[in-house]
Amino acid sequence: MVKATRVVPSEAMQVDARYPQLRALLWSRSTTEVTEEEAFALYEAHGPWVERARMSPEEGRLFDALVERFGRGVFLG
Repeated sequence: MVKATRVVPSEAMQVDARYPQLRALLWSRSTTEVTEEEAFALYEAHGPWVERARMSPEEGRLFDALVERFGRGVFLG
């Protein structure tokens, strides 16, 4: 039996210089504040342009955590 997990909504986070790849994905938005779920959706929607090697160590940890939480360990980008 598979147990359903419920994702608790996340609070908005400020995307600053610690997250260079995510910040670049926000080019069309007027704000630099996103929830974790929105951040994951941005990474996935722009997957071909996400360069894991260019992420800061802190962004890499955030990215991995988002993939685990919202992608169930799978990044489709």
